[in-house]
Amino acid sequence: AWLATSEGLFRVAPLPWRRAPGFDHSSGPVLEITSDRRGEVVAATPRAVHRVGPEFQWRTSTLPGAAREDVPEIGGSLFPLPDGTLLVRTSEGGVVLGADGALQHLPSPLDAAAPLGSLADGRILLLSPRENPDELVAYDGVRPMPFANLPEGTARLGRLSFAFQTRAGELWVGGESGLAVRRGDTWTLLDPDPGQDPSALAALELPDGRVLIGGVDMLREYDGRRWRTLRRSLDRVHALHLSRDGTIWVASGSGLMRFREGSWFTFGEDEGLT
Repeated sequence: AWLATSEGLFRVAPLPWRRAPGFDHSSGPVLEITSDRRGEVVAATPRAVHRVGPEFQWRTSTLPGAAREDVPEIGGSLFPLPDGTLLVRTSEGGVVLGADGALQHLPSPLDAAAPLGSLADGRILLLSPRENPDELVAYDGVRPMPFANLPEGTARLGRLSFAFQTRAGELWVGGESGLAVRRGDTWTLLDPDPGQDPSALAALELPDGRVLIGGVDMLREYDGRRWRTLRRSLDRVHALHLSRDGTIWVASGSGLMRFREGSWFTFGEDEGLT
């Protein structure tokens, strides 16, 4: 409907965001959402993990340990495994959530390993916790396998937040204070351009090979030769996602934003988000 008023012309439309049908909203804030290898949507709340099936029927699995009231400052909480199970990071370490909702603790020392991202084949990259703290291992839900040794000077990156492999085979590792890339057998510590935020908290590869890096303050883009700042004042980027229509979604402390065809749009309470 359209309204003609003394203050101008207005269009009245339904809110673009609505509550998910059937979800128990008394579970607390939703900290993270992903999908498993079977395509089921999975949501994490402070005390539980929720899966949605056909007709929006939600199944809930209570997590061990103390409730977590906020998103992790570093890395994510939900990591799909190749066999359809899910690695969940809790306050007591990593657990595996089966398709039937059963929880199983990871064996030591894997339970203390920090999950940093997923490979194209579904394996999860873990930061080895104790024996070799500078080693990344790949975990398929059955056994861990050595994947890469981090370079000298990794301490410059600060606490690590992600690791991912591009389609060209490059390995990108980001942290609170910097970013490193392995091309072939050679590691390079990438220094930001003057005035750019050096932190690297989230990453996304675009279909044309460009890489987006979200940090404490900004979102920047690397085209293989140079950096470009896309957005500032983001208050910690938590996640980056590319939708099928090419839209880039950015979740940060500043809210949820959409970037498409050079234009930004921020969603807030006026659009139905709370």
